[in-house]
Amino acid sequence: MSLIKQKNGKEFETKRIGVTYLVRLENEAPLNENIVEETGGIHKRMSLYNGIEKAKRSGNSIKAQHRHAILDYLGKDETQCDPTVRACGRCLACALHGFVMVKNWPTEIEKNAMHSSLVSFSDMVSVESADDCIIGLQESMLKSPSLSKGGSPQPFTYERVRAGTHLVGTTYLTFTGRKTMYEVVFENEEQVKDAFWYGMRAVLTNQTFQFTPMTARHDARFTPLLLIVSEVQNLPADVMVSPDLTKSEVNEVVQDLENKAKQIQTSLEQGNPDKIEIVKEKDISQYLITRGHIKDVKVTLTPKKEEKEKEEAE
Repeated sequence: MSLIKQKNGKEFETKRIGVTYLVRLENEAPLNENIVEETGGIHKRMSLYNGIEKAKRSGNSIKAQHRHAILDYLGKDETQCDPTVRACGRCLACALHGFVMVKNWPTEIEKNAMHSSLVSFSDMVSVESADDCIIGLQESMLKSPSLSKGGSPQPFTYERVRAGTHLVGTTYLTFTGRKTMYEVVFENEEQVKDAFWYGMRAVLTNQTFQFTPMTARHDARFTPLLLIVSEVQNLPADVMVSPDLTKSEVNEVVQDLENKAKQIQTSLEQGNPDKIEIVKEKDISQYLITRGHIKDVKVTLTPKKEEKEKEEAE
């Protein structure tokens, strides 16, 4: 049974939204810290089974950008709400991305509470091989104090990624089956979808939010070229499209994604509420604006019944 409910107590009709995306990097920019000073080891490349290396941007970095975009919309920063050390446990970002140890909550049970994230991101992987898209130029910078251990700036080194590089990735928004001590109550189903898509605008364009340390401060700019969006109401179901990372030509990647989506479209039986749609470059901007307009930020997080009873007994 879903732990994520609407304000009226009903479970959401939608069980999962999946997005497979293809974007183009418009300017030469570092996507991640690629070389760690302490070890000298490159750690932001992906080696495929066929021996080809691809550049990648970590899913954790993308997820952080998604969360920070929502926090920015709410007028908060990481000093007011951080998912691991100082989560507020009351905002839309906490409800979507989860939290642990809300220290300012009144009881010990609440202070040790956790809520699992509803969103997940794969690594964003280049279509082109690492040799073709990673430029040899390296630059050293200081990580901002707020993001460094001990609160002091730490040195690290970047490798820059060539302008025109194409990257693919996937993300899920899941409403069901979460192991959590808290029950999240949204105003309505569209509220959480809107918040998800608002964050996705930042992920896919990097133009709606300027805080993300690994990309925005370097003015990286993406143009989304293709979205494959699936919405599942009947479980079990698998209408998600996964990119073939072994392909190194963008036209082949586009054709592969569209063919997979069309095969799923034709396989869905009449009357099946599950759906998958193909959104192309010329329509993506309007699609993101329409679906990512947050109209209500109110959420409620309440302990599960058994936790309430345990607290009362103690």
